[in-house]
Amino acid sequence: MQFCIVLFPIFCFTRNCYLWQSCNPRHQMQGFYYQQKKLWIQQIPPREVILTLPVLFKTELQNEEAQEGNTVTLRCEVTKADAPVKWKKGSVLLHSSDKHEMKQKGASVELLIRDLKPGDTGEYTCDTGDKKSTATLKVKGRTTIFFVRVG
Repeated sequence: MQFCIVLFPIFCFTRNCYLWQSCNPRHQMQGFYYQQKKLWIQQIPPREVILTLPVLFKTELQNEEAQEGNTVTLRCEVTKADAPVKWKKGSVLLHSSDKHEMKQKGASVELLIRDLKPGDTGEYTCDTGDKKSTATLKVKGRTTIFFVRVG
């Protein structure tokens, strides 16, 4: 057996070698984190091996504060364009509806929450399957002022 040292990411490895280990993010390279690893290789018949890298966050979700009745957008950016993500409020999986709209354009991911109510306050999570980013939304209630005529 031989070994080689590879700096990830590697998307495809061809010819007569097979990589036995996957990457472990660590060192910074162009804004992403990768670890240099020693990988053992074994001679096998020619074929292609495709390595799938974890989907990480380039930009995490940020805490938001908004007024009741308004719309708020929670945004993050992932390392892989069009990677599937799931949105949760607490432990509840969210689905597209009149209230919640999930948008994704390339690596940019958004959750729109319309007609905010105090009950929308809580933790929202974007889950890539590999990593999670969580932010807190605080909805400020409307202030009602009553005028009373005396006399």
